[in-house]
Amino acid sequence: MAAGASAEGGSRPAGSRRQRPARRRRLRPLLVLWHRWFGILAGVWLFVLGATGSALVFYQEIDRGLNPDLWRVEAGRDALPVADLLAAATAAHPGSYASYADLPNGPRDPAVVFLAPLPGSGLEIPAGLHVFVDPYTGETLGERVFGAFRIDRRHFAHFLYQLHMDLHLGPTASWLLGLLAFLWVLDHLPAAVLSFPKLGKWKESFRVRWRVGGLPRLYGLHRASGLWLLPLTLALAVSGVYFNWYDAFRGAVDTVSPVTKRYYEVAPVRGAPVAEPAVGPDRALELARERAGAGDELAGGELPGGELAGEVDGLSLLPAQGLYWFRLFDERDPGPYGGRWIYVDMESGEVPSDCHATEGSFGNAVLAWQFPLHSGKAFGWPGRVAIFLAGLAVCTLSVTGFVVWARKRRGRGRRGSPRRRKAEEPATELKRAA
Repeated sequence: MAAGASAEGGSRPAGSRRQRPARRRRLRPLLVLWHRWFGILAGVWLFVLGATGSALVFYQEIDRGLNPDLWRVEAGRDALPVADLLAAATAAHPGSYASYADLPNGPRDPAVVFLAPLPGSGLEIPAGLHVFVDPYTGETLGERVFGAFRIDRRHFAHFLYQLHMDLHLGPTASWLLGLLAFLWVLDHLPAAVLSFPKLGKWKESFRVRWRVGGLPRLYGLHRASGLWLLPLTLALAVSGVYFNWYDAFRGAVDTVSPVTKRYYEVAPVRGAPVAEPAVGPDRALELARERAGAGDELAGGELPGGELAGEVDGLSLLPAQGLYWFRLFDERDPGPYGGRWIYVDMESGEVPSDCHATEGSFGNAVLAWQFPLHSGKAFGWPGRVAIFLAGLAVCTLSVTGFVVWARKRRGRGRRGSPRRRKAEEPATELKRAA
């Protein structure tokens, strides 16, 4: 086919071939402006989020290492009934109830019981108060408040977590970090486009010229690290929107794939909270296990994380609705947390709902996958290491981006200084004379 000929046999005007580069040249300065100012304004916060996010990949290891007296118990022969563990946790706080209990996953793990005031009790206890209980003796090992602004060994891991979530500044800061995450999602497009100034040499964008010093090497590091880990940082940005703008995120997902409401969202509220259930937590636990094992060939099978399918990960008590909410491990879990939810009525022992967090619609699956992806736990240790590296990459992008901008700005300032202009005047005059 002759140059300039169209597929239909006609000729393509030569001017149309020049329009595309011209449009790219007009678009590029706008993308540079957006990417530059987003990086300048958001860089500090992204650095903090990247650093704390990398540390939180090892959240459990850090917390358990600093607090072995809370997290390690002597393995015994028989664990106490769940009711005794809940009673031990609430004994020091009359008028409270166990709103959630994280049951032991291993023989040397404690039970961790979160407390809340009984409706109408008038009790005031800090939100996030939780008690560690030895599952064999019923001894309380200690208690603390999740999210407390304290930097000691008891709360250090929590301090990092809350710093990552809202900088310890409350709901307003959390909303602003949601805005930051949303803008970060958008910034991935101009960042990717700007990384390929010449499509014919796209491989160069993934390389760092280590032998070339100064600004070219720094820019290469900024560009290459961003490109190699772009899928991971994009996943972190999207899940960041999920955590900080949950309602808006869920609404957006719902418009694409309707999200099925969970039973705790639609279960009727009783006239009076159930303070003394007719069905105790241990009987309810048996009913949940029976339900999980009925007709399930994989019940009791070991999952990739070492958990047993059908075993209970934790339970919530919902006295206002008269329900136990059990979370059980399942082969469909996207992470090492019980994703099968079985509800048991506190009065009748009936099971009004049995579903998995990923069931209902594609939208439900999207929501269920956000935390496992954000933490890397969806893919075990390789996933956690990848998220750790992605957090470090965010720190690298923040620092190198700012340094590149500062050096370029300083260079432009030097070229425009009176001394520099005076030094260049003779050469300019010689060019004019020639």
